[in-house]
Amino acid sequence: MKAINTDLEIINYNKKFGVVTTQQVIINNGKHQNKIFFESISRVNLIKSRVFYSNILFFAFSILFITPLFLFQNINLMQKGIAITLAVFSLIFATLHKFYFYKIVIKLKNDEHYDLNATQFHRDCIKDFYFSILKRVRKDNQDLFKIHSA
Repeated sequence: MKAINTDLEIINYNKKFGVVTTQQVIINNGKHQNKIFFESISRVNLIKSRVFYSNILFFAFSILFITPLFLFQNINLMQKGIAITLAVFSLIFATLHKFYFYKIVIKLKNDEHYDLNATQFHRDCIKDFYFSILKRVRKDNQDLFKIHSA
C-alpha cells in the first residue's frame, strides 16, 4: 500500500474503507484507491437494508422439526419433546433475529458514484466514516450557499 503524501489534517482513518481529510476522501476499493474532492461531491447516502435469508432459513428449520411429528406415529415422547423444543426455538429465533447490510453511496456532480459496502459487524466503522464525510460535504455546501447568496 502506498503512503499518502498530504499536508492535510486526517479527520477519519479506516483501514477497510479509506481516509477522510479536510479536502478530500480517499476510498479503498480492493487494491486501488480513489480520491474524491469534497467540492465534487453532490450527495452522500447511507443505506441500511435488512437481510431476511437467515429468518427464512430458521423458519424452514422450525417446519422441518415439526413435520416428523405428523408423519410418523412411532416417535417416543422424548423425541417429540426435543422436536417441539427445537421447532419453538427456531421459530422464535426466526422472528427476532435481525441482520443488516450497510452501503455508503457517494454521488458526484458529474453523475459518477462510488459505493462502500459493509455488514452489521462493521456497523460502527461505516457510520463514523459516513458522518465524517457528511459533515464535510454539508459544511462545503453551506459555504457555497453563503457565497452565492451574498
